[in-house]
This record gives sequence, structure tokens and C-alpha cells, in this order.
Amino acid sequence: MNLDLFDEVDEQRRAAKLNRAFRKRKNIVIILDDVYGRLSLEKLGDPLGVEGCRLILTTCSYEVCLKMGCKKLLEVKKLNTDDAWELFTKSLGCETVLSPNIEKIAKKMAIKCEGLPLGLITLAGRMRGVTDIREWNNALTKL
Repeated sequence: MNLDLFDEVDEQRRAAKLNRAFRKRKNIVIILDDVYGRLSLEKLGDPLGVEGCRLILTTCSYEVCLKMGCKKLLEVKKLNTDDAWELFTKSLGCETVLSPNIEKIAKKMAIKCEGLPLGLITLAGRMRGVTDIREWNNALTKL
């Protein structure tokens, strides 16, 4: 959007700037990821009041969807073990070569993500390029 809102402390002025920026666009999609509670759309510039503006939010909570007044719900299913491992390894990237010992740890980490795609992608992204088995063990322990 090319807006500098860093120094804008007044919520109403910040929301007004956002709203003006939204109105300058013909079509806009706003994605709010990992929402844990009801958000005030007015503080975000009331994007749903702007023609051509769509809002997508991701959350683990059905209650958040209800509180936000979502019109359409799409449930993302958990992946089975094989698909989860495939997504994890793809997200690691081809530059991360797993030794047999690290692969055992990585499989345990993927299992702990319980088939949740966002968790698998995020964790694999953090481990991308890591070749030290101690770092893998530490990450598994923290997980």
C-alpha cells in the first residue's frame, strides 16, 4: 500500500489513512493470518466498507469466525502422516540434506505438528539449511 503508519499513534487517523488507501485500489485482498480474537475492522480502515475489498482471515478458532461475522468458512483438514512428511520435506527445500540421524528427529518434529500445514511449513522454514544435529535436537526439545 506504500503507507508509512509507523509514527501515527492516533487510531482514528491511522484508520482514515488506510481507508483512503483502500479506496484508491480497484480490487484488494487483505489477509489476516493466525487471528486469535475479534479484531476491530474500524481500526483497520474498515476494509469491508470499500467496494472490491475482500478480507481473508485464518484462525484455529471457530468462535473467532463467529465473532468476526465471517460469511464463508473453509476448514483446512489436518494432513495424514505421509502427506505431512512430504509437505515438511518440500518446505525444507532441496538445499537441506538430511542425514539419517537428523531425518529421525525431523520426522518426530513433523509428527508433533499433528498434520497442521501452517505448523509444518513454519517449522520447516526455521530448520531450512540447518545441518547440525544438536540444533535439530534443541528444536525438537523446544517443540
